Amino acid sequence: MLTGIISSLMCTLLWGTAALAVFHIAGKSPRFRVMMCCFAGSVPLWLVLALAINRFAFPSTWSDPLVPGLFIGFVTHVLLFLFVVEGYYHVDRSVTLAILETVLRGGPNGATGTEIRARHEISYIIEDRVNTLQENGYLVNNGRSLELTHKGTAVAITTLFSTGLFRSQLQKDRVE
Repeated sequence: MLTGIISSLMCTLLWGTAALAVFHIAGKSPRFRVMMCCFAGSVPLWLVLALAINRFAFPSTWSDPLVPGLFIGFVTHVLLFLFVVEGYYHVDRSVTLAILETVLRGGPNGATGTEIRARHEISYIIEDRVNTLQENGYLVNNGRSLELTHKGTAVAITTLFSTGLFRSQLQKDRVE
């Protein structure tokens, strides 16, 4: 199992580095597509690397059983991919980090609230989310207002139920 995990870590480092290089070279290319292509290209490399590590890196007494090692390694490789993608989008799309960057670039005096609002208009975020909800079938525009579809109603009720059950807060409640 160790061989699968080691090869997964090595290949994740390789495809992540390759994806970052493509990001810098290609500019505004679709990020998820680039990450997916780099990951897909790393799967055959992962298999070759895992087999090589299993055969050559460990003495025969320390050799892993091949099938469980490959299974654990592949699952680890997929989970590392999902972790890296989630981490990337959390940083890339973070409004908080963008605000902190604006204040940092403001120099020793920081930035005023007006400067932050001027640089980070949030109405486009709301419009984009509403459009996405419409495209995915959660909302429908009837001409006068937005209405929940059956799917949207189910998600909204589930959200209200789960926030009450777990005593969590919606984002607007945390801000106020």
